[in-house]
Amino acid sequence: MLDARCDEEQIAGVERLAVAVVAQDAATADDDVHLILRVRRLTVRCDRHREKGARSPALQNIDEMRARRPGDLRFRVDEVEHAAAKLSLHASDCMVVRSMSKARILDAVQRLDIEAVRMLLDPKLALAEVRDRQDRNLLHVACCVQDARSLKMARFLLDRGFDIEAFSGRDRCTPLFFAVARARNPKFAKLLIDRGAKPSNAPGGALFAAAWWNDTKSLDLLLNAGAKIDVVLGITPFLAAWVWKHFDAAKFLATRGANVDAQDQKGRTALHLGIEKEYDPKLLRWLVGHGASPDVADKSGVTARVKASRKRDKRYLEALTALR
Repeated sequence: MLDARCDEEQIAGVERLAVAVVAQDAATADDDVHLILRVRRLTVRCDRHREKGARSPALQNIDEMRARRPGDLRFRVDEVEHAAAKLSLHASDCMVVRSMSKARILDAVQRLDIEAVRMLLDPKLALAEVRDRQDRNLLHVACCVQDARSLKMARFLLDRGFDIEAFSGRDRCTPLFFAVARARNPKFAKLLIDRGAKPSNAPGGALFAAAWWNDTKSLDLLLNAGAKIDVVLGITPFLAAWVWKHFDAAKFLATRGANVDAQDQKGRTALHLGIEKEYDPKLLRWLVGHGASPDVADKSGVTARVKASRKRDKRYLEALTALR
C-alpha cells in the first residue's frame, strides 16, 4: 500500500535531476530559455508535494544557472519531466489513499472497532490528526457514540496520546462536552473527568447540555468537578432549564445553589417566564419556597407579582405569596 505522504527520497531524486539540468554555469543560450522554464515548472510541482513546502535547491538557484549543451539539456529535461510526472501520479494516488484511510478510520471509531483503529494508526501515525467535516477528531467522534463500548474506545485513544481538552469547531467543544451532549452518558463524563478533563474548558461548563437532556447525574458530576453553576451564555443553566420546561434539571440546580432570580436579556426571572407561559402554579410556589422573589422588576419595570395580579386565574398570585 502506498504511503500517505510522498516519499521524500523520490522528491529529492527529481530535484537532483532538475539541478543537474540547470546547474551548468556557462554562457547563456537564449534558445534554451524555454527549457529552463520547463525545469522551473517541474520543480514547482515537486515543491507542492513537499509536506512543509520547502523550496528546492533548483528553484533557489534557477536564475543563476544556465545550460551548456542544448542537446544534452533537452534529453535531461525530458528525463526530469518523466520523473516529475511519475511523482505527480504517485502524489495523486497518495491523496486517494489518504482519503480512503481517513474515511476508514472515522468509520472504525464510529463502529467502536478498536482493533481496526489500531491497525490503521500503527503504520500511519498521521491519521491521528484526522478530523471529520464537523472538525471533530477521533476522540471527539468516540465521545459522540451512544454505546457503553465507547468508553473503551476513549480509553484506547487517550492512552495513544489524544488531548483530552482538544477543541472542535467554532464553539470550541471538548470531548467532555460531547460525552454529555451527544453520548449522554454520565459514566463517560466521569471517565473523562477522572482522566483530567475540566468542565471549565467546555462551552457553558457542559451544564447547558446536561440541562437540555434533563440529566441530573451529569449536572451533579460537572458541579462536583468545578463547573460554575451560574455561568452565563445569554442566560444561566438554571434559567435555560426552566425555559425548556426541564424541571428536574431546574429544580436540581436550584437546590445546588443556582441563582433562582437570574434574569434574561429582557430582565425576566423564572417567575416572570412561568407566569407568561402559564406553568403549573405549583411550580411557581415551589420556586418561591426556594428563594425566588416575585418583586424583581424586569427592564420594563414590571415585577412577577404585578404580572400575576393581571391574570384572571388567581392561583398565580396565590402561588407567589407562599412562605419563603
